[in-house]
Amino acid sequence: MHAVPVRRAAGGRQGGRLLLAAGAFTLVNNYIPGSAHLDVRVLNLVAVLALLLGAVCLVVPWDRLPLRAQLVVVLAAFVLLVAGTRYGDVSPYSYATYYVVVFVWVGIAQPPGTSLWIAPAAVVAYLLPFLTVDEPPDTAIGSVTVAIPVCVLVGEVLARQVARLEQSRAAAVARSEHEQAVVDVLADGVLVLAPDGTVASCNDAAATLLDVPRDALLGARPPFEVGGSGDVLHSTVGSRWLETVATELEDTGERVVAVRDISRHRALDEAKDLFLATTSHELRTPLTAIKGYVHVLQRRWDVLDDERRRAALATVAERTDALVALTEHLLLGARAGAARHSADTRPFELSSALSSALTSAQASVMASGASPGRPDAAGRHRLELDVPPTPLVVLGDPLSVEHIVRQLVENAVKYSPRGGRVRVSARQAGAYAAVEVTDEGIGIPDGGGDALFAPFFQAGDTNTREYGGVGLGLYIVRQLVEAQGGTVTADNRPEGGAVVRFTVPLSAQSPPAARPPLTAGQASPAEQRAQAG
Repeated sequence: MHAVPVRRAAGGRQGGRLLLAAGAFTLVNNYIPGSAHLDVRVLNLVAVLALLLGAVCLVVPWDRLPLRAQLVVVLAAFVLLVAGTRYGDVSPYSYATYYVVVFVWVGIAQPPGTSLWIAPAAVVAYLLPFLTVDEPPDTAIGSVTVAIPVCVLVGEVLARQVARLEQSRAAAVARSEHEQAVVDVLADGVLVLAPDGTVASCNDAAATLLDVPRDALLGARPPFEVGGSGDVLHSTVGSRWLETVATELEDTGERVVAVRDISRHRALDEAKDLFLATTSHELRTPLTAIKGYVHVLQRRWDVLDDERRRAALATVAERTDALVALTEHLLLGARAGAARHSADTRPFELSSALSSALTSAQASVMASGASPGRPDAAGRHRLELDVPPTPLVVLGDPLSVEHIVRQLVENAVKYSPRGGRVRVSARQAGAYAAVEVTDEGIGIPDGGGDALFAPFFQAGDTNTREYGGVGLGLYIVRQLVEAQGGTVTADNRPEGGAVVRFTVPLSAQSPPAARPPLTAGQASPAEQRAQAG
């Protein structure tokens, strides 16, 4: 699309150079031996005019003018040829070379057919000096029938050759741009290395993956090792894991290197290893206890008294519940991670759902307080609910919201080993309802705000996993919140402990009938529906 402006500018400047050359040659020709018969004053004037016109042509913005505007250079050349022939006593046959030069330039700078258009003007310029003298040569008419057709033929042949070359070049440029566009939209990086190993070209994805500006990457060596043709190598560049494969071009000696970011795959592999290590530990602990107590009951049932039997069965029941809860977390985490969780979105009253979730969490905390290693856990935690007096009708899934709050409360209790207050509050925040769960526990480690919601993350000592669990609770919370169009964040409180906030979109519908808050021990609607199912 830029061929015409470039051709205009190049053709105009080339015409100016030809006029400069003609003027300089005329000046030199006026003073060489054998030029005594010439009218030097007239020819010097012609030469000066040619030089001036040539200089003007070099500064004219030809790219802003039509392509045919350059023909003024041709007309000016013909005028100068007529003046030099008529008044400078120069033989028109000597100036025939200038006509050939003009048509050569026309063939290079103008499209095909232009030589035919200017042929009449060339004939007039050639014959006019003969027609204005008293005794024209007998060969004047005959010479023009040979000179001008030859000039036109030369111009047309050059013009058609140049046009074919331009078409081939335009096709090559279009093909190159098409190939570059295809490469640029690839998610993988592509680099072309010169034989000396430096980057000859690359796409934007390569510059992004290597975190280097594209201009800075060109001419430099890639910041990773490049293997032989077909070799797949892995390397790290910054915080990214990259997989590279190279292909050598035998004709040019260049190498094409494809670069792929495999950081996510590496992270998934590491997460899978962590998942297997964590779940094997978490599953082995209750299974070992269950197996041990069942073995004792089988072998010593008649020896044990009723109190010890009940204690053993209670431990078996508790460890079985822990296995069931762990299995539910793993299944829900798998569903959430694969984005297959579908929320039943409908208007509901938020305060009632929060009350139900808090009651269910309180029952869970009380149960955990009776477990070994957590004595008096329920007695050292105070669960509080703070909701506005006016109903907050939100658009979401009440079952998901209850699970979110229950998980956040249980997390707050788990990471508050010294007890304290766990408070659930709700308020309106623009077009959303904001829910906060605060505690007085260990807080969030530095830099753990974003990682808190990643799968298998745990606060505290990650080497010993002193708080138990597989680290899927908050990951599931984030999936459930985002599935309802909300967001979830976590931060430390200035006075100690942590606060987790999540939002649920408000509904424009009228609130449904509020359900009374549940008392401790009463099954929540979610539990009632589960029991009914």
